[in-house]
Amino acid sequence: MGQPPFSAPPRGCGLSLRLSVRVVQCQALGDLLPPFLSMKCSNPLGIFSFRSQCFFHCGNGSSLNGTSKLSCASNGTWNAPRPSCTEPEMTFGTGLLISAGVGFASAVSLLLLGGLVFLIASHLSKRAHKYHLKTRDFAVLGELENPAYEEG
Repeated sequence: MGQPPFSAPPRGCGLSLRLSVRVVQCQALGDLLPPFLSMKCSNPLGIFSFRSQCFFHCGNGSSLNGTSKLSCASNGTWNAPRPSCTEPEMTFGTGLLISAGVGFASAVSLLLLGGLVFLIASHLSKRAHKYHLKTRDFAVLGELENPAYEEG
């Protein structure tokens, strides 16, 4: 069953008492906390022992389900179950804002893509026009005439 809290003094000339105390332990609150839940504990007599207190907080706009403070009691149990966090629900305004943002981003993307297609088509058109030979350039010359070799 364990050692008694007090033991008999050893035989000899002096009187000495040896005090042995077992600290009550509460169940560990777990290494993995639920999403958004943070925990900070004070452990005056040992980790998760009698008089330990743990404080809980939810981040990212989530709300705490349960108590924000747990205490380890003298019987080795926590005063309440470990809390959890509830993710915030999306409000109508937030949903509307997200929808508008996605719509705006889509419109800008389409405009940029259309502008890019126009620039590419314009560039290719100018390039093709540069190398395009027109029939009027040959209308002045006869079939075998070359102005560089004319006598004159």
